[in-house]
Amino acid sequence: MTPTAPAFGAQSKITWCVTNSSSDFSGDIAYGSGVAFVHICQRPSQAQYGLTDPKSLAEYLNHANIRLVRAEYLYKLLKSKHLLPRRQEAEEWGLVTHEEVKAWAAGTRRRGAMICSVSHAWESREHPDPCAHQLKCLVDVVALFDAAYFSDIWLFYDYVSLFQFKRESDAEEESFRRSMQDMHVLYAHECTRTFRIENLTPDDVWEAASKNSEYRVRVYDARSAVVRDRPLKELVANRVPYGTRGWCKAEVEWSSTRSRSERNHRIDAPESRQHFRGWQEDSEPEPELLENQEPERLGKVPMAPEIFEQEMDSAAFTHRSDAEQVKKLQFKVFLQKVSECEEALFERLPEGQLGQLAKALPYFKKLRVLRLRDFKAGRAEAGEFAKVLTSNQTIRELEIHGPRFGFEHEFGFRREAIAAALKTNSTLISISLESNRIGVEGCKAICEALKTNSTLTSIKLAHNNIGDEGAQAISEVLKTNSTLASIKLAHNNIGDEGAEAISEAVKTNCTLTSVDLESNRIGGVKGDKAICEALKCNSTLTSINLKGNRIGKGAVKAICEVLKTNSALTSINLAACYIRDEGAEAICEALKSNSTLISINLEHNDISQQVLAEVRRRRPLVDVWSAEAPEAAKAWTGRVRIEALAKQLNVHCNPTKLSFERCALDVERVEAICEALKTNSKLTSINLTWCFIGDEGAQAICEALKTNSTLTSINLKSNRIGAEGGKALAEALMRHNRLEIELYGNKIPAECGEALSEATGGRPGG
Repeated sequence: MTPTAPAFGAQSKITWCVTNSSSDFSGDIAYGSGVAFVHICQRPSQAQYGLTDPKSLAEYLNHANIRLVRAEYLYKLLKSKHLLPRRQEAEEWGLVTHEEVKAWAAGTRRRGAMICSVSHAWESREHPDPCAHQLKCLVDVVALFDAAYFSDIWLFYDYVSLFQFKRESDAEEESFRRSMQDMHVLYAHECTRTFRIENLTPDDVWEAASKNSEYRVRVYDARSAVVRDRPLKELVANRVPYGTRGWCKAEVEWSSTRSRSERNHRIDAPESRQHFRGWQEDSEPEPELLENQEPERLGKVPMAPEIFEQEMDSAAFTHRSDAEQVKKLQFKVFLQKVSECEEALFERLPEGQLGQLAKALPYFKKLRVLRLRDFKAGRAEAGEFAKVLTSNQTIRELEIHGPRFGFEHEFGFRREAIAAALKTNSTLISISLESNRIGVEGCKAICEALKTNSTLTSIKLAHNNIGDEGAQAISEVLKTNSTLASIKLAHNNIGDEGAEAISEAVKTNCTLTSVDLESNRIGGVKGDKAICEALKCNSTLTSINLKGNRIGKGAVKAICEVLKTNSALTSINLAACYIRDEGAEAICEALKSNSTLISINLEHNDISQQVLAEVRRRRPLVDVWSAEAPEAAKAWTGRVRIEALAKQLNVHCNPTKLSFERCALDVERVEAICEALKTNSKLTSINLTWCFIGDEGAQAICEALKTNSTLTSINLKSNRIGAEGGKALAEALMRHNRLEIELYGNKIPAECGEALSEATGGRPGG
């Protein structure tokens, strides 16, 4: 049959009937939340796309003829004050070719690529972003990601990536239909990230553009059947909030099914000051307090289908019938992802998300490793999670890493819940509870659970301030526990008494192979002697970490006497133990008769190069700086260029302040940051203290300042900047009368200093 004549635009609905060789079917397409969708009674997709393999993603993009958008194209559009175009009018160079995507998927593309799917509202029926609010937000964020990663950044933005109304050929219609049938692939695939823009164009900006008689939006005009400029007030506005739109909710949930929550970004979130609960809305905390403010937690976990159904009942849809289709599709995507997920990392979760995870966890049939980092949780949800964990039969490794900020009671019920779960869980073999403020009482509760637990082989309790009393409780467990093979107690202030207690247990324990006592204020005669006695008696321990304790040369000599006869130990960490040349010489002597020790760390011990060379002649030394990052080779979601920036962007995508203090940036990385500064209009402050950027780095910053007008503060202390850099900065400051710059600790000659003073006009930091 012939398709019925459609209405057009972002909120319309197209209905048609098609006859093929087997049957008739009807379908409809709804717009309004960012992407148009084919649904209800549609012909099922002929292709089934996996959500983990990059080649499957490339196949979908090619089959549906979806074109990703280059970051550079967005930069050009914003700079030239153009709005986002339809796919039909987009410049060819600005779209990624299918050949490029195929090469990325095959791993043969040198630079790699980061594919980001944009989730956004359509703010008018005819154009999703008629005031360039979303474009500006994207450019601000993408520019920073561009600097943080070596990889190219390719974006899926529906209006530019898909053929829009009016599609002039059967090929365009077919491309659109295929795209819609499996749109979830772009938001749920493990090789993509999601950039969510949840704020609409500010009301004052929208109103000003509407009243401006000269402001025009280029859109397809159905009446004249051409693309032309129209006043904003003639467009059909849609100011429904992002969070209440049904399809937007679906995109958020698809994105939350990835195994790593850090790949689902809200890129327009405000910088939070929630940590300062005492401040009034009309008052400001002191600047020095803002440096330690608590960032807003924006992480999300997958939502169980039954909870999602309830959410959809209150969501806004142009057509209410869409809700049922969204529910069905979400259930399909949810099961496809979580039922195959074997390892998950969820971090920076706000309160409520742990309870949501507890409801979803039973659907994770193959989950072996679960990592939870920096999250808030209430008592009820902590108990709910512990209850689910108690009966879970798949998770083998569990990591629960506490938040940076929080009240003591928040940690209290968390550790109670964990201890309760350990008493009955018979599947976990490894648990990491680092930085959870467990304290003495929490440690005792966990030890009580370990008395009956016979499956756990590894436990990490670093940074929990358990003290010597907690160490004594652990010692009692180690005397009877026959399954624990590895224990990490670093940074717990156990002191010599705690070391004595642990060592006493190690003497008779025959299952422990690894003990980590790093930075525990061990260094007295009793503590050192106890460790030596333990090493002398124990024949199963293969690794011990004593880094950061004041062991000293005397204790090391005693340890070396033990090493002469110990045939079990293969690794010892004595970094920063104050052993100096005399202690290192004793180690060298011990190595003459010890043939099993293969890993020794002697860093930061004030040992002369001559003595170190002698030790190396006997045995290779560990160099922590040469160790390769475990994910260095994984380039599907971006190969990192600047680690410090990538980490900051994972916390907040659109910051006003960035710090690279003591990052030792080379010229290439400084230039990458400066390229971002040329297009980013959100940053107001950047800290480059002790980055050793030199004159070249300073000149690169000055080049960026020619186009950047938003920076108001730059800290360049101790950067080896000389005459050339000083001269360039003086010239730059002449053009920026609001910019404050800190240059203390550089090598700028007096004449340049005078020029800088003149340029700043007495402003702070000059």
